[in-house]
Amino acid sequence: MKKYILFIKESCPFCVLALELLEELGLEYNVITVNGNIILAEQVKKAFDWRTFPIVLLQDEDSLKLIGGFTDLESIVINDE
Repeated sequence: MKKYILFIKESCPFCVLALELLEELGLEYNVITVNGNIILAEQVKKAFDWRTFPIVLLQDEDSLKLIGGFTDLESIVINDE
């Protein structure tokens, strides 16, 4: 079963949009908030080679794939409908 994993900052408008989109479509997701933890935020960005938040991953069975940010997520979930 597909599940999205989102690294977010609560003050980030695109993070809020990503959460709202997944909620609206009833898709399964987990959220990891990096607020106030600059070191964690920088490590996550470096690990996935992504410079902005949200960082969206797709977990499908045993694989984990970087989707990207909000617009990448939006494109994928709209095409899957």
